[in-house]
Amino acid sequence: MASYRTTKARYIEKVKEKQYLETIKRNEISEQIRYAKSLGDFSENAELDAAREANRQNEYRIEELAGQIANVEFIKAHWFKIYNETEDEEAEYTLIGDDSNVEKNEISDTTPFGKVLATAKKGDRKKVVVGDDFYFIKILDDKIIEDQE
Repeated sequence: MASYRTTKARYIEKVKEKQYLETIKRNEISEQIRYAKSLGDFSENAELDAAREANRQNEYRIEELAGQIANVEFIKAHWFKIYNETEDEEAEYTLIGDDSNVEKNEISDTTPFGKVLATAKKGDRKKVVVGDDFYFIKILDDKIIEDQE
């Protein structure tokens, strides 16, 4: 598996999530399965089917987290305040590794916009190309974010 690039704080979150899923969530699902089996008639038991599906999803997530944790490469997040010249608006983004969350304005450095930010510093004017479209941004401010632990 390729390395999984993330911050130390996100790594700790993933370790805690994995521990929770392996202990508390597994026990909850086991109880759901036991209860559903007690209802009998396994051929038409929606509760049992739902519990088994929850178990599959939980085990998949545990496996996914285990791979990420085992192959972690620590990075530091990089915050940017930009001015989008095309849209005439300011915005703030955090450039991170593989844990991007667009709703929080967290951008992966593997996206077209992220690749531009990865080479940017305060005062730069950059062209961002996305597919057949493009726009210009100006970097108003930037800083490396140290993990809060």
